[in-house]
Amino acid sequence: MKPDWFWHLTLNTGETHKSYRNEVSNDVIAAMRDMDLIKPHADLPIPGAYKLDTTLDQGAAAFTVLNREIPLVHCVLAVDADDTAYWEFIERLYLSTTDKSPVDWVMPIKPVSVPWLAVAILGLHHDPDAVQWLGDFERCMTWLLIEDVYRETN
Repeated sequence: MKPDWFWHLTLNTGETHKSYRNEVSNDVIAAMRDMDLIKPHADLPIPGAYKLDTTLDQGAAAFTVLNREIPLVHCVLAVDADDTAYWEFIERLYLSTTDKSPVDWVMPIKPVSVPWLAVAILGLHHDPDAVQWLGDFERCMTWLLIEDVYRETN
């Protein structure tokens, strides 16, 4: 059964919220599918040199949005209930690519259920304009991936 929502977690801030399917229109999903954004390397139709690298797995997907060669965000989507390895992957990636935080900093907690999207913000200080569209893109890309996963399993 397709989910109605997923957990959207930003590791840098610890902010977690539910992202509902009805927040993204079917036309947006269809347009993204037509742009073939699920392929391993895609150019984004946004002014600038934005690229998308996507890796698919049976229980998850990972995608990175880059401006030229600078990664802006790494995102991991888990749809399989056996999500521990995916959480450990994004946790290691986040800790290895961000500055170490003060002693009182705590890694956010893995969401209690799937599907979830964990986002590690990396290079937005190089591209502050991307802040205006990146959160929406993450949500739309996640729904495209979820729709694709559930389409292939049903």
